[in-house]
Amino acid sequence: MSARQVLRVPGVVTGAGAFVLSAVMAALCSFVSLAEGQSTEGYLPQFTRTVPRASSGRIPLRLDYPEELELPAWPVTFGVPFPRGALASAGNIRVVDGAGIGVPVQVLRTATWDGPDGDIKWVLVDMSARKGATYALEYGTAVQRAELESQLTVADSVDGVTVSTGALRVEFSRRKSHLMSGVWLGGEPKLQARRRMDVVDQNGTRYVTSDRPEDYRLEVETRGALRVVVKATGWYRDAAGTGLLEYVTRVHLYAGQPFVRVIHTFVVHFDTDKTFLRDVAIPFDAPTGTARKAVFQLGTGFGAEVERTTLPARLVQDSTNHFSLMEAGELLTEGKRVGGWVVHGSEHGVMAVALRNMWQDHPKELEATEDGVIAHLWPAHSERMLDFRASSVLGPERYERLDGVYHQRWYEGGLDKYDQAMGLAKTNELIVAFSDDLDGKGAMATCAAQEKPPFVVADSDWMCRTDVFGPLHPRDPERYPEIEKTFDVAFGRYEFLRDHLDNYGFFDHGDVNYVVNWDEENQRWWERPWRRMASRFYGISVMPWTMFARSGDRRYLQWAIDNAKHVMDIDMTHVTADVPGYPYPKWKGGRFGGNGGIIHYGGNVYDVGCDSHVTPWLYYYYLTGYRRAWDVFHEEGEFYLNLNKPGFLGSGHLRRYAHRMTGGSLRLLTQYWWATWDQRYLDLAHTQAEHCYEAAAKSNGVIRHDDVYMNPGLVTYYQATGDERMKAIILNNMKEAQSGRLVMGDPRGYTFYGPSMAYYFTGDTSYLGRPLAWLQQYLKDVNVGEDPLHRGIPEGHWDMCHNCVHLLYAPYLLGALATLDRPIEPAPPVDLSASNSEVWLSNPDGRAFDVPVEWVCYKRPYFIGVSLRQWASHCRRAKLQAEIVVLDPDGNTVASAPVRFDPDASSGIVDMSVPEGKAGMYRVAMRGADKVPMKIRLRGHVPYQWVYPLERNAISKATDLYVRTPQAAEAFTIRYKLLALRVSVEVSVLDSQGEIVVSERHKIGSSPLGAWVTKELPVPEHERGKLWCIRVRPPGGDNQEMLLRVEGTVPVASTRPDAFFTPESLPVVRAPVPAAAPPTVTEPVRVVPAGETFRIPRGKRVEGTRYEGVDETRGTLEFWLRPDWDPDDITDGNILTWGQMRLYRRSQVGTYLKLGAAYLQSGYWLKPGVWNHVAVVWDFEAERDKAWICINGTVFGKPYGGRRGELTNWTSDELTIGGNAAFHITGLRIWDHDRRAQLGKGLLSSPPDQHSLYPAAP
Repeated sequence: MSARQVLRVPGVVTGAGAFVLSAVMAALCSFVSLAEGQSTEGYLPQFTRTVPRASSGRIPLRLDYPEELELPAWPVTFGVPFPRGALASAGNIRVVDGAGIGVPVQVLRTATWDGPDGDIKWVLVDMSARKGATYALEYGTAVQRAELESQLTVADSVDGVTVSTGALRVEFSRRKSHLMSGVWLGGEPKLQARRRMDVVDQNGTRYVTSDRPEDYRLEVETRGALRVVVKATGWYRDAAGTGLLEYVTRVHLYAGQPFVRVIHTFVVHFDTDKTFLRDVAIPFDAPTGTARKAVFQLGTGFGAEVERTTLPARLVQDSTNHFSLMEAGELLTEGKRVGGWVVHGSEHGVMAVALRNMWQDHPKELEATEDGVIAHLWPAHSERMLDFRASSVLGPERYERLDGVYHQRWYEGGLDKYDQAMGLAKTNELIVAFSDDLDGKGAMATCAAQEKPPFVVADSDWMCRTDVFGPLHPRDPERYPEIEKTFDVAFGRYEFLRDHLDNYGFFDHGDVNYVVNWDEENQRWWERPWRRMASRFYGISVMPWTMFARSGDRRYLQWAIDNAKHVMDIDMTHVTADVPGYPYPKWKGGRFGGNGGIIHYGGNVYDVGCDSHVTPWLYYYYLTGYRRAWDVFHEEGEFYLNLNKPGFLGSGHLRRYAHRMTGGSLRLLTQYWWATWDQRYLDLAHTQAEHCYEAAAKSNGVIRHDDVYMNPGLVTYYQATGDERMKAIILNNMKEAQSGRLVMGDPRGYTFYGPSMAYYFTGDTSYLGRPLAWLQQYLKDVNVGEDPLHRGIPEGHWDMCHNCVHLLYAPYLLGALATLDRPIEPAPPVDLSASNSEVWLSNPDGRAFDVPVEWVCYKRPYFIGVSLRQWASHCRRAKLQAEIVVLDPDGNTVASAPVRFDPDASSGIVDMSVPEGKAGMYRVAMRGADKVPMKIRLRGHVPYQWVYPLERNAISKATDLYVRTPQAAEAFTIRYKLLALRVSVEVSVLDSQGEIVVSERHKIGSSPLGAWVTKELPVPEHERGKLWCIRVRPPGGDNQEMLLRVEGTVPVASTRPDAFFTPESLPVVRAPVPAAAPPTVTEPVRVVPAGETFRIPRGKRVEGTRYEGVDETRGTLEFWLRPDWDPDDITDGNILTWGQMRLYRRSQVGTYLKLGAAYLQSGYWLKPGVWNHVAVVWDFEAERDKAWICINGTVFGKPYGGRRGELTNWTSDELTIGGNAAFHITGLRIWDHDRRAQLGKGLLSSPPDQHSLYPAAP
């Protein structure tokens, strides 16, 4: 008999790109790079995206010009990417029309490959696009563009800036902080500034833009032949000089155009609990004279109805679906949505002002007076103030519904204590057009364009070939019709939810609800409170940009822009400040990670981590030239560089390997290095990479490997540095991914990008089979029906995340598949099944054999719910010991191996050698694992047939379970339960020919399928004695295990038909005999049957002792507990209740506690028949957590949320022990203090003393 503990290493890559794994492991362990190098694609030659320098190349450009737009041309700014090697100079670029004639363009290099002087990666192009025209961009060493004679001129002096567009002359002052000092069209004045931009607070105090030299700065930011941008920065101050808001304005002026585009951003610099705003206004003053009329748009889109009014008049969009038009103070008309423009007419001509996204960003107001037009970014004529407090933002009904504690201590004491908005920004965009045409038709058309402006984008095939997005595959409905349709439908789910849940308004527009609940009674969806909005989670802010790059579709571009603006403004802080009375400092450039997300800016500022996505800012700038995105990108970058510096926010994530946090940091820092070539970012990235190498060296060369958090960072760092150590980790990770075992039990565990990159690095097609299987399952899961309420939902999955992951990363798999000469088959389901009991093997000849066994304890995906975060502490304290044994047909132990419970790991693999012996059935079993829930599974090749016993057992992660039908009977029965949460599971029975005998789908919510589902199955004569399959789909996610029982046939099953055998006899699998009493306790043990309780009244004697009271502020309740519930019972069960306290078993998931505002989810599973010491400790004066669960002296549990309750009078007159769970209990104590320290020293159920309230001291 022998056994050995072995180190398991994933299989070595074969074929092209093979490498010696032992050498890689040696490099990882010694932290010496195998090959120091520079940046690299990493691709094999046949997959390279690098191109030779061309003398001439041509890129088709796509012009999206709305047919309804009644303007002959429109100025466009767009980005074009280039692959490595293609282009050295932006001077070798021109744009030609359909006839091959060059058109005037302005070109700016914005990014380079492989260094600041490298090949061009991105250029930004400005041009005037004509309706109906076609264009292409030509590039190459032989391409020269003609010298451009521009109408656009700039005169820059000490006093100000004057820009002439050829149509307009616009003056900006350096002395006075007007948005524009004056505008002339054809020499005639059209705008003469008399008022400054201003803000009014709740007290009527007016804050105007300051003229102070230290506040106000004017500069020409962009100076080109076709577009000029004049930027101003400054402050809003009151008469006393108090600053309220910081602002940035950018005025875009275009050659030959009679309009300007204004982008205005303000940043909050006040305590939003004390100051509220009544008005945020930008005035546009007409020249003095008699104003005659105004024309307001009354709908949306081109050709919308208009209303002509006398003056004064105002249009207010006060909600998503309501606007009102007032004339001289009287209601003229009202309706739902307006695009947002007004034309102001006088004897001087026409001035039109359009406010983009007026209904989406409500409330907004456009006011026309005899003096001109005022764009109110917050309406002056509204009952609502700009009040950032949660109660105001949400309104009383939603505030009441969402006001609660949902995670740890977040929002304890009320949402209004966590909603300080200092540092928040808001950006608005306007068009101001001028005309001599008194009917204003041209100005109206210009304003209408702001709702749906024309745009140009490079051909999507070219975009994807350049490698700037990685090896992304363009939209390809001819090759992948079903996939592309599914992607379209899935994205439509986001669009539907935005409208359905009214994700619009000043604070919400651009974001979408993170997770929703279905209301069956009202047939609608409702927002869930915790992390209410998606923000940047899981790359949802990157996904629309990627989808736009591969399709050129406006719907993706518009979503991407709206989302980027929202996240940059609302979900970040743009100041560094300590707000008096607010517990969380503001750090400029930091992001609000949610901490509930009930209020976008609620809670604290995150440091750096898994969801630190800055790619959207880059795409926004590179693809559209939106300069604020570039500013915010740098602002956020400085925040990361300052982490851990004295006086700044600390980050433990940068100091050690923190799995997904490290992956996110690596992705982020590599992006900064590529965009800026600032060595500081690369240095930080190197430290994160070293953390990965160290972690991989400890775990067989493998670390966490999912697309959402890890793979993009690992891959891009390898490409940025050429460090072969990182490539080794990537390939090892992707070999591990082929096992089919998700890193997480939810959509975040999928990986498409990683395997595709491994294929490009090696040419090994085996990497692609598993993600292809996942993608095909996704296509089956997504509802493509016509019902809008359910269309786009991947059934049984969390739709927001599941759709995002597939839309963002599956296109990389499509690109890899498109390179293949012939299709590959999706990988078959991998047998990840594991047994809670034993595995039986047939050894018909008694030969010696080796059997590799994997054991798993408290590890995903085999255990769902909350992970056991305190596993390491539990291991050390409990001194856990167990062994895996092999029993021969007579029940003798013929091989064994100790299980080494490592604090750093909760699983392992043992190889056991079984000597030659008696022929018959051998059993692999666990011994001594009574204190922990263990599962075992065969790992690797086993030379014999094998089955799982079904009695007193549960099988985890089985896709198919095969049972043999009875030889003589006409029917047999199966019964099953599913330990699953929040997942839709289909259970089918298939006959030997694969025909479905019966099938049922179970939509499982927050409680498992705890009642037996019984199916009596008739067996036709020709099917008797055949193998039938019980199929479970999907096996992953939060579907932990199936409890399967059969009657009328042999109670064994296998996951493969070729592995099945029928045992000649069935050994009895006996449960350990439970101890009668726990150690060191001499008190009587009380039996509490299921369905019964016993109660300890307040102030009454119970068995000679007295319970006199309890300190509700601080105390400890402890006892010894031995569960007696049936191992097959997977329902929840009360252990005790006491007023607002409830301690209960959460199925076979863990032990949970609710106490007032505290809600703790512990992954510790109280096994039947095992004594455990359990304590509940509370201290409502503690600075952080308020309550704790201690089991055997170790503090367990992860604080989550619950409705806030009163912190006093939380007990009741009776402590009720028991309910629907059976157990033995003894050693009950109630103390008036926190006993965690004593419990940690092993002082469990100590004798009563002066601090014991129950039982009283002798």
